[in-house]
Order: sequence, then structure tokens, then C-alpha cells
Amino acid sequence: MRQARNFMTLNPHAFNIEDTIDQVAEGFVRKQLTSAPVVDQYGKYIGMISEVGLIKIFAVDKMLFGNENSLKSKQQLLDPPEFVYLSDGADKVLKLLLNSKLHRIAVVDNSDRIQGIISPKDILRSLQGEKNQALSQSQNQFAKTTSSSNDLKGSGKSVDDDSVTNFYQQIYENAPYMIHSVSADGTILACNRKMHDELGYLPGMLLGKKIEDLYCEEFHEDVRDSLKVLIRGGGPITVFSEMITATKTAIAVEVQSSVFNDAHQNVMGTISISRPLQESFTETMSKDMKDILQEFE
Repeated sequence: MRQARNFMTLNPHAFNIEDTIDQVAEGFVRKQLTSAPVVDQYGKYIGMISEVGLIKIFAVDKMLFGNENSLKSKQQLLDPPEFVYLSDGADKVLKLLLNSKLHRIAVVDNSDRIQGIISPKDILRSLQGEKNQALSQSQNQFAKTTSSSNDLKGSGKSVDDDSVTNFYQQIYENAPYMIHSVSADGTILACNRKMHDELGYLPGMLLGKKIEDLYCEEFHEDVRDSLKVLIRGGGPITVFSEMITATKTAIAVEVQSSVFNDAHQNVMGTISISRPLQESFTETMSKDMKDILQEFE
């Protein structure tokens, strides 16, 4: 039976929990990452940081004036660790992969140290007999990355902090997901452009409204209950609901929410990433891919 070690991409780039937000953002920009594992000072896997996670961090810093600059201070915004061991079978890998929010699974050794990452593309490459080609491409890319990294160190250059900040500000405003933040009492503090566009509002019109104004009336109680759970320290949570547009049209959505804290770790409010249900991975996965994955069922 095929094992996790047969699918994984080797030597994934990982961040240390002690890294600064600037270092993480620079890594994402330079290495064109969409997500990456985070390890502790001993190299053990503790969670995953994604582009959406960085957008959330930017949103938090935007409201808190950036008074904390370490990844450790934003640890609650990491995606929880989802992993398999090198010897775990393909059936376990696929079940975890298809239920993963990021659709990225870490592969660890018996000491919980990162050995590789598995994505849907890794599964497809293996099933299509492209494993050797993929490995060769990974090695070449690793060599190029190492060379570029050495050149950067030798030149003493670094990514301009303002450029990184502006880059992620643009991502926040132009993200393909709807993003909004609310205070502990349910007042909308921030919404990105996608949120306004999807719900039919001009930029800025949603600010100051109550969280219930985003949802169909039959979901108002659920929305208030979810907010209470988050503020009390629950979450992050994912819910399925219906939002309401300015023209009173309902939109079915998947909403992923987590809290953000002040410098003293007091809960300030919540940050939510939303998307229409038809855009979710399981709904849009092609029939061909479903057929291939059925080989493991």
C-alpha cells in the first residue's frame, strides 16, 4: 500500500514561530508561497501559515496599529496542525487532505519534525506516473532557491518593509475572498473590496453596520451565538450560512472565523473569511480528479 512518503514534496520551506511578521511576509513574496508550515525552536511542527492567515494578521495590525510584530504573538491565527506520519497509508492521507481547509498536509517523522508536504497535485502526479519528473523539478527549484538565497545574503539586500506592507495591503483589498472584521459587540470594523462588491455596496458603506446586517434574518440568532462562542475563546470555527445583498438577494456562504487580540491577549473582535459555497474545493473539484481519487476508497 502506498504511504505518505510516496506522495510528499520534500524539504518544504518552513517558518520558525520566533520569526517576525516581516520575515514571514518577505518569505511569501520571495518564494511565491501560498502556505507554509511553522515550527518551534526545536523544529517540531506546530501549525500552518497561509496567505489568508497573513491577510488576517494584516487586518489585525491595521486595527491595532501594528504593536506586535512577531509570528508568536499571532499564533492564534495559525491554521491548526494537520499531519500524517511518513508510514501512514494513502487512505488516511486522502481523508485528511479532502477535509483540510488549506488542502495541504504536513508529513512528519516520529519526532514530529517536518519531512514534506502533500497537496492534491502531489497525489495526481503520483497517480499519473510523474513522480520522478516532479522530484527532479523540485530538486532543480530547490537548487535555484538556494542559489537565489545565497546571492541575497551575499549582497546584503532585503525586501523593503514598505513594499511588503503595501503588497499585503493590496492582497487584503483585492483578495478573491470576502473579508470582514467585527468588534466584540458585533459592529463591523473593516470589510475588503470583494465583500462590498459581492453584497452590492459602494466601498466603505458596510463599515459601522451591525453583523446581522450581513446575513438573512433567519440566521441572525446563529450569527450572534457564533460571535459569543468566539469571544468566549472558542474557535476558529467554520459555519455555513446565507448573506443578504443590498438588493435583498440571498447568497449561500461558507464562513471561517477567528478572534483577534490586543497586545495583552484580550479579545478585541473577530476576523472572517467568506466565500460562496459553489467556490469551495469539494464543490468545484473536477470529475476527473474525483474519479482518480476513488482508486483509494
